Amino acid sequence: MYGSFMMWSLVEVLQFYRLTRLPQCIEHVFASIAFLNVGFLFFFHLQGRTEIDKVFHHVVMVITFTSAVVFLLEAWRKNSFLLMVIRTALFGLQGTWVFQIAFSLYVAKPWKNTRGNREFVGIVATWHVMGAMALIITGFVVITIKTQGIRRRAVGEGLEDGDDNEEKESLLNVQ
Repeated sequence: MYGSFMMWSLVEVLQFYRLTRLPQCIEHVFASIAFLNVGFLFFFHLQGRTEIDKVFHHVVMVITFTSAVVFLLEAWRKNSFLLMVIRTALFGLQGTWVFQIAFSLYVAKPWKNTRGNREFVGIVATWHVMGAMALIITGFVVITIKTQGIRRRAVGEGLEDGDDNEEKESLLNVQ
């Protein structure tokens, strides 16, 4: 697993410094392969585990395989804002879900392997998805409010687009 992410990082560095003549989409292809490897590793290490452990790991597999598909789609739609947002949400979702596994299965009193707990895992997974969506929406709202304030100030000060406005440049990452 770590090797595939190291390969992805190596390709990113080589592409950034233009040390190779690889296609532009190769970074996303390697990222997709890295996430496919993670998904396969989770898939093949389920033998001998409890049912609740398998349910937790199935959620991770869905997230990682979805991430792999999104990266492949992004390889051909490199400037797709929607795919970037989905990718970001999936990264966060995978991270919070791994913490959920740790706090549910590997603590002093782990969740019992009951039908109710296995069903509750699905509910908790939807909470994680909603939390990721709420964070993204909150970020968009904050950025929208902030940029509208900058535009209002710029209009009030007589500035036009293209004028030197450090706050606007730093917020919008305009070079």
